[in-house]
Amino acid sequence: VDLTAAEALVKLGDDREIEPLRAALFAPPEQAELTLVACDAIGRLRDEVSRPLLERLLTVSGDGQRSPEIRLAAARALVALGAAPTALIAVGREYHAHPDRRVRSQAAALLGSLKTTDSLDLLARLILDGDPTVQVAAAAGIEACD
Repeated sequence: VDLTAAEALVKLGDDREIEPLRAALFAPPEQAELTLVACDAIGRLRDEVSRPLLERLLTVSGDGQRSPEIRLAAARALVALGAAPTALIAVGREYHAHPDRRVRSQAAALLGSLKTTDSLDLLARLILDGDPTVQVAAAAGIEACD
């Protein structure tokens, strides 16, 4: 609720309220939902200052690597900030065959926002997925590319 309120205040012109959103990008893994909300809000607010923070969420490896859901949310936020689709296609490619249908659905949403030939190829595979949720996400992604 606090992060949603912070986003609303930024939209109303109180730029100081962006700081809690930026800080939430570094919430501990057990509070991953805060990071997810922050990624989405930062994307909607198009906060360019957060670009390196979002990129870090994508590039950290090893023990510091974030969950697929957070990495996909960071990638979606970067798309909203105008990041090059070619830099983000690897994230969609990495998760388009993930065992969890929710991750595959989120990968489809990311791929649809990229609007590239490579993303369309991956979406064509996802539309044949055995899970209807993934199929719908892939269809929406293909429609977004048109």
